[in-house]
Amino acid sequence: MHAPSHWAGILAGGNGTRLHAFTKALTGDDRPKQFCRLVGPHTLVGATRARLSSLVEPERTLCVVTRHHAEFYRDELADLPSYALIEQPSSRGTTAAIAYLVARVASLAPNAVLAMFPADHHYEDASLLRQTTATAYAAAAIDRRRVFLVGAEPDRAETEYGYIEQGGLLPQFSSAMLPTGPIRAVTRFVEKPSAAEATAMLRRGCLWNTFVLVGHVEAFSGLLDETVPGLYREFRALWSQPDEPACAAHLYDELPASDFSKDILSRCPDRLGVLSLPPGNWTDLGQPSRVLEVMAARRHMSAALVAS
Repeated sequence: MHAPSHWAGILAGGNGTRLHAFTKALTGDDRPKQFCRLVGPHTLVGATRARLSSLVEPERTLCVVTRHHAEFYRDELADLPSYALIEQPSSRGTTAAIAYLVARVASLAPNAVLAMFPADHHYEDASLLRQTTATAYAAAAIDRRRVFLVGAEPDRAETEYGYIEQGGLLPQFSSAMLPTGPIRAVTRFVEKPSAAEATAMLRRGCLWNTFVLVGHVEAFSGLLDETVPGLYREFRALWSQPDEPACAAHLYDELPASDFSKDILSRCPDRLGVLSLPPGNWTDLGQPSRVLEVMAARRHMSAALVAS
């Protein structure tokens, strides 16, 4: 069998509710944060695409959006091949978005290893993300049952992030193939803990959940089949329909909202592994305060470069 091909998916279908007032003040319209230029010359989607361009071929990078945002993404994503733009008829949370993405990639490349990236994140050093993701791709090609998460080492007891509790080292991976560090099992997830819980998890070496996921398409489909039986099969069937948008609209009308971390990953820790990013490298741009912190850091860095 040929080695698995590497694919990537960008999750850009959210409504940006938490940042809406902030982004509306900046742009004057209702575009969600992923289509805003917040911390550089690119929109967050554009920055994510640029970050991945040296990791995965552009023709193997897909983007999941929601159709009522079309006025904000139509021009920016016009260069994508038709198969690479997955337009959800409505937002039903990350479970539906991921099921649609996995089904599309599996239809195109049944032996693919797929990495998923939220479109609203910032990395101080993108090369560290690429190195860690490359290790996760290698691990996912070996263990096709397990989905690998990229966690971030916390530098404070943050209560607005989810946490990953790490287990022991996974014995099937030798240190020779792990240039970015060990791969561990996952014991459990804790979403938005109290201050006391966050402090305790910081001391125990838990990681922030970046929601960067890497796995063989078989690993993702297995997770979905175990937790929401039949859902993945319905998404796989869409690709063969002559009127996919109408069939997708009918499917989404029947779907409840679902969060992939809470409703899928947390129920199957035995199917997961985790790798870690060093502290201070990752920020979820979900709150105005975090966007302002990144903006201030970039201005400080620019001023220091000019001064030098």
